[in-house]
Amino acid sequence: MIKQSPNWLAEIGLWQKGYQAVIGLDEVGTGAWAGPLVVAAVACPADLDLKNDLFKKVRDSKILSAEMRGVIVREAGQLPFKVGYGWTDEKLIDELGLAEAWAEAMRSALESVWDKSQRNYILVDGNRNFQTEGEVECVVDGDAKCFSIALASIFAKVARDSYMHDQHEKYPHYGFRTNVGYGTKEHQAALLQYGICPLHRQSYEPIAEVMQRQF
Repeated sequence: MIKQSPNWLAEIGLWQKGYQAVIGLDEVGTGAWAGPLVVAAVACPADLDLKNDLFKKVRDSKILSAEMRGVIVREAGQLPFKVGYGWTDEKLIDELGLAEAWAEAMRSALESVWDKSQRNYILVDGNRNFQTEGEVECVVDGDAKCFSIALASIFAKVARDSYMHDQHEKYPHYGFRTNVGYGTKEHQAALLQYGICPLHRQSYEPIAEVMQRQF
């Protein structure tokens, strides 16, 4: 099934209701075996030029090439977006559990772009909400429907992928340059041969199983 292209319909409707910024939120890394969970928040102002050529390129980050994601991030940096991030590392995920670590990253990203002097509305990808004082709407498949969420998905993926590529230099056995911490056959084989590294989420079942075999 081919996903639809995102549009500005939700954001335009909210701007017309008097909200001065619509903040899209999306995460990357919940299913990874290693590394952080990263949330990006993109605040889109009501006076944004929606005819900019950049928006013809924007799609859900998962169907864009790494090269195109990089282009979009660089070009978006020239526009009046406010972008912030929330990171929860593997230790915090193990300590809090995935759901609370996700919520913590969401709140952190949101706080980094929140402007108390204006009316903000929050659009979050998926069907899970998190506790915040702002007005929040969950949008299933939001990265394929709303530009603000699609942009957040791209910023989050570029940031996390870059981090995991750097970690490949420290832990070259696991293929982080290509799998960015997800559970590929290459990653599984490396775990069986070398055991875990400090980036692995020990509360995740595949990692816990490897740890049991080591003892």
